[in-house]
Formats: sequence, C-alpha cells, structure tokens
Amino acid sequence: MTGGREGRVAVTMPQLGETVAEGTVLRWLKQVGEAVADQEPLLEISTDKVDAEVPSPAAGVLAEIVVGEDETVDVGTVLAHVAPGAPSPGQRAEATGAPPVEPAAEERSPSPPSGERSSPPAGGPRHRHSPRVRRLAHDSGVDLASLTGTGPAGRVTPDDVERAARHAAPEPVPSPEAPVSVPTRAAPQRVSTAAATEPLPSLARSSAPAANRAFRTLVAEVDVPAAQWVGSSDQASVPVPGSAAAAVVAAVAGALRSHPSLLAPGAGADAGDLAVSWSTGSGTTSCLLSQAGELNVGGVAQRLLAGATAGEPPPGAGFTVSLLQDTDVLFEVAEPPPGQVATIVFGTPTRRVVVVDADGSPGIAIRQRSSVALSHDPGTVSREAALAFLRDVVRRAHSRA
Repeated sequence: MTGGREGRVAVTMPQLGETVAEGTVLRWLKQVGEAVADQEPLLEISTDKVDAEVPSPAAGVLAEIVVGEDETVDVGTVLAHVAPGAPSPGQRAEATGAPPVEPAAEERSPSPPSGERSSPPAGGPRHRHSPRVRRLAHDSGVDLASLTGTGPAGRVTPDDVERAARHAAPEPVPSPEAPVSVPTRAAPQRVSTAAATEPLPSLARSSAPAANRAFRTLVAEVDVPAAQWVGSSDQASVPVPGSAAAAVVAAVAGALRSHPSLLAPGAGADAGDLAVSWSTGSGTTSCLLSQAGELNVGGVAQRLLAGATAGEPPPGAGFTVSLLQDTDVLFEVAEPPPGQVATIVFGTPTRRVVVVDADGSPGIAIRQRSSVALSHDPGTVSREAALAFLRDVVRRAHSRA
C-alpha cells in the first residue's frame, strides 16, 4: 500500500507466498466512483497458490482502476487507487451508469514475458490464463487451447482444468479378485485475505491441508500494545507470552463468547478450553486455558505463565490460538486441529505506517500491529460468521492497544 497524488492510496498486487511472483485480476467487486470502507473487498485475484480477495487499504472512494479483469501482472504492481472522502454526485452517476473503466496504461508495471504464458493465435481471440490455471494444466498435462472456459468472458477456471484432467485419466481396470475402490480427492483450497499490505520478501507460510479437508482463511491487521510479545521470564523455564500476547488472547476468548459457532462442537458458549501455542527457538510451547472466556488480560497472562509446557497443546480444546515469533513472516495459514472448526494465528507485531482518520482528514501514523489469519471449515462456519468473529477480535484488541 503506497500513497499517491491528492492523498490517494495505491492498491497493489499482494505477494501471497514466498514463491509467488505474479497474479491475475479475476473480478472487480467495486467500480470507479463507489464508496469503499476500510478492509472492504475490492477485487478478486488468482495466483498459482490461491485465489484471494484484495481489500481496500483505506476508507474513501475507488478513484481509479489501473489493471483490468483477466490481466496478469507482477507482485507489487499498482491495481487501483483509493481517494479519501465521499463520492461526488458525478462519481455516483458514473459508478451506476458508466461502462467498466479501462485500465490506465501509464501506471501499470508491465509483466515480463513468461514461457508459460499462452500466446493468442493470429486472428483469434486472446486467452488469458491465471497462474493457478497454468500450473494446474501443466501438472495435469492438459492443453489449455483445447478447453472451453466456463468463467466470466469465457475464461478457463481451475474447475475446467480439473474436469478435463479427470476425463482424460484412464479408468482403472480392477482385477477379479480385488474389490473396486472409489478414489477421492481433496477439495481445492480457496484463501480470502482481509488485509492489504506492502509486498515483503517473505509474506506468508502455508500449512498444507489434510486430505479431503478444505478450509478458508481470512486475514486482517490488529493493533497490539507496545509491550513484550513472547520472551523469557524468571518464573518459567521456557519463553512465555508477554502482556501484548495476553491482550490478543483475551480478545479472542471474549469474541468466542459472542460467536460460539467458531468453537468445536460441545465446547459450550463460554469459550470452554482455549489452547494457546507459540514457537520459540527450541520448539513449540503451549498452554491450555480453562474457562478462558471468564478471564481478563491479567488473568490470561497469569495462566499462560503458570501453565506453559513444552510441546503441542493437548487435544480436547474448543479453539486454538497460535502466536508466531518469526520476524520475517507476516502471517501463517494453519489448518484447524482435528475436532475444531476454526483456528487463529497472530504474526509477530511490527511497527507499521498506517493511514488514520485525524479529525475527518486522512493522516499518517506509526502503529504496533500484528497480522492475524483466521482459518475455518466453510462446511461448518459460514464466511459471514467467520468475518463477524474476526472483526470482533480486531475491535476488542484495538480497545486494549
């Protein structure tokens, strides 16, 4: 996220993984002239790792779309600009009655040619394929030129490639003595981000999902107190979370009481047993907080100090909170533990430059912030319920920062 002329904020192609170099704009969710809220989804993108929603980095008006739909650009390329303020009557009319905006070529960072990128036949239509589609086609041995896309404007989707790969695979011939088995395959992963950040050399680290289990991830940023995150203590033999970490854990416990659908079945509406784990140089340390929803920040800090033990948290908790201690990792996508329907991971807090509302005018401030990734089972927890829970966690954490 960068600033521009007239106080505008640039929306850039995020780096959703260490090896991701480019992304494709799938669909714009807002048009030029429409009002947008801070962290409201602006567009959908696709990379060779995941599909994602890119949110607005600030509240205001979508002033300009730089990269159009179906276009593939490098990480860090400016996609759009958000201007402060409310839409004018002329902008509202343009947003509701004007055709889709053509991208501004002068502000677009051209992508270098790639050997994998498909070239349109002479005189024929131009086919643009997202990095994820190209990777799936390469791994499956599917010729993209032979496919008829079912996506918008005839775009080839990952489902099209997977369908073609299934049809091209030879049917197994079972032996008379062997029983016939029906193969199963894991559902495709789709990750939604809820925060727009500057591209970093190491942005995200993903945990591979277990077979046949899909989960969705929402990512946001949260203000945390300028205090110790995880460190040593004279009262414990292992590093333990400090007051800053205790504040976000207490925020999660309080939000779970208001959103019990995020808890494992049978955990109860009082947040039940909350598992907290954190990584140190010597391994993983954890603690099981009983009746966490009834504790304040001080109570959480005392329990974490007294109950810290080496190793992963024991099974049976209703929800798991993970605290990262890697300064070069912004956030981590983790799969909910067995028996749980959601889990949340907080990245190591860092000082970040953010746009703030100062007496009705946009300003710049330095805040201590942590990226937070909420992963949930979409078959059990709806996106709306997960988003409401994440917003509640952010609100509660901000009130303690």
